[in-house]
Amino acid sequence: MAEKSSRKNDLIFIGVLVFAGVVLAVCYGLFRARYAGQGTVAEVRVAGGVGQQFALEENVDVEISGINGGVNHLHIENGQVWVTEASCPDQICVHMGRISQPGQSIICLPNQVVIEILGREP
Repeated sequence: MAEKSSRKNDLIFIGVLVFAGVVLAVCYGLFRARYAGQGTVAEVRVAGGVGQQFALEENVDVEISGINGGVNHLHIENGQVWVTEASCPDQICVHMGRISQPGQSIICLPNQVVIEILGREP
């Protein structure tokens, strides 16, 4: 009798695992559909203000003026965006590396500069 109950519990457990796997696969598919492909635009916002946009198809080297006289040098080349120099003391934004996918961002807290990749809507 205990063996029959154990087998039933095993089947329920396997069913729950399969169901969880299906749910995760569907969520992953929806996420990929939302953020599929390369980004198309880099949007730069300073102190939460209206963003300046740069097309990723163009090569750009621009100086972004942050708050309190802070400066970030933004570079766009071959569809990738990165900060080459910054006046902030910690340089975290410089070390964040290159971004190119929708939803990725580079943030400089001292200068209050946010660079975000925007992409196609599904």
